[in-house]
Amino acid sequence: MNREELKRKVRGTAETIIREKGYVSAVDLFIRMDKLSVKKL
Repeated sequence: MNREELKRKVRGTAETIIREKGYVSAVDLFIRMDKLSVKKL
């Protein structure tokens, strides 16, 4: 994944989380993008 693709994925994922919760956190973003698992917390 190149930098532009990553930007689009982060922005789209963040917008979805904001619509759902009203805010976004880095942890929520990483979990949703499968970069962090709940087991690792």
